[in-house]
Amino acid sequence: MANIIAKHYYRLRGELDVELLSTRNYLGRTGEDIFSDTVLYIIHNEEARKLKEDELIQLFKYRYNMIKFQTIKDAVSINILYGKDL
Repeated sequence: MANIIAKHYYRLRGELDVELLSTRNYLGRTGEDIFSDTVLYIIHNEEARKLKEDELIQLFKYRYNMIKFQTIKDAVSINILYGKDL
């Protein structure tokens, strides 16, 4: 699985705009962190081991977007709540 991700590493980074997100900061997390979290998620996912190469790439893109969405939502939520009790 790691070999498949390594084979498509630069293409995935380009398609998922990791460089663009690397210039943004979501409570200390950047696109690099989100990409790394996705790699770890896919490598440790038992179900992903059964997938074909193209299915694995699709799963990677899906999980990347889900992790990115949750990271941004968490950052926004904390920023909104900050200072309410002051």
